[in-house]
Amino acid sequence: MKKTSYIVAVIISCCLFFQIRAGETNNFDVSSALKDNFYTLTATNGLEMRVDMRGKNYLDTKLPIYLDFRSLKQVGWLHQPNDEYLANLKLVDTNNQIVPKTAIGSHYMLNTNITHWGRQVSDLLRRTKRGLNVVFPVGGDIWESSISFPSIDKLFEIKKPGTYKLRMEVQVFFMLNTSTNAEIIHYLPLEIPVIKSE
Repeated sequence: MKKTSYIVAVIISCCLFFQIRAGETNNFDVSSALKDNFYTLTATNGLEMRVDMRGKNYLDTKLPIYLDFRSLKQVGWLHQPNDEYLANLKLVDTNNQIVPKTAIGSHYMLNTNITHWGRQVSDLLRRTKRGLNVVFPVGGDIWESSISFPSIDKLFEIKKPGTYKLRMEVQVFFMLNTSTNAEIIHYLPLEIPVIKSE
């Protein structure tokens, strides 16, 4: 009986260990909020991403979408992946019906057939769109490395004016200035109000 209890305890301990390790490496968000006309997400390694709402509480379908980043903990380099690895974008109407993508919008995907470390990521980094961008550490309200998307009108075939929701899920690569390994930062999805005017 004691031997069985010991084996069960070992199995539980191993399971907890792997759960903790997964939590340490996935860099998922710990917070998100609309503040000062920005939707902000913070990864567990301190890399913040914000969506610039252009002074409003909704996105205008005629304007490009801008993402800005800053590092709260570490100096590093931000890599923007190619479109097929960068973002999952989905637009829904008030009935939760999906709005079809345009040819441009179809370029954006969130392929996850990449690993956190190793040659596969290194090869992918050589095919990034913008190369290396410095992300500054703590030291004031300094946001850098803006990633831009075309306007929502160019991403989706919106036929009627009205209110919509953009569901956006983004991943980027982050490399410490003291390391040669890139880390995948996979942000949790955001739901952002969208208005298409007459």
